[in-house]
Amino acid sequence: MKYNILFLLLFSLSSLSAQDTVLNQKVEQLLELSGAKAQFETALDGMLTTYKQNPAMMEGVPDDFWKKFSEEAKSTAFDDLLGRMVTLYLDHYTEEELDHQIAYLQSPLTQQIVAKQPQLLQESMTVGSAWGQEIGEKIARQIMEAKEDKN
Repeated sequence: MKYNILFLLLFSLSSLSAQDTVLNQKVEQLLELSGAKAQFETALDGMLTTYKQNPAMMEGVPDDFWKKFSEEAKSTAFDDLLGRMVTLYLDHYTEEELDHQIAYLQSPLTQQIVAKQPQLLQESMTVGSAWGQEIGEKIARQIMEAKEDKN
């Protein structure tokens, strides 16, 4: 009897482990189909561009630093993030929901749309940055006007 219980426990654990592996693979497939890696790289490029525009970040930095850093980050950072993303997705989606999203993303039309996302993200970041600068200037101008009105 003891051995039967032990066998059932081990069988249950191995079944759960196999199910976890299948679910992890489905999330990874979903992220691949969704273009998440390309979007990640676009966001990373935008972030590095912002750093490079900061004079304090550029002082004493060798010319090839940013290129080397970008290459290294693109080769390892997404994989580092992937494990965290798998956990996050599994906290929110059922296997049925994952399967549905994968089926949707496998459509040729959906893949055409996904292929446009990195460029759209890059252009959106440019628009957002310009908008942020305009808002910052507006705030600064209104602060100056408020100070002048007070005096």
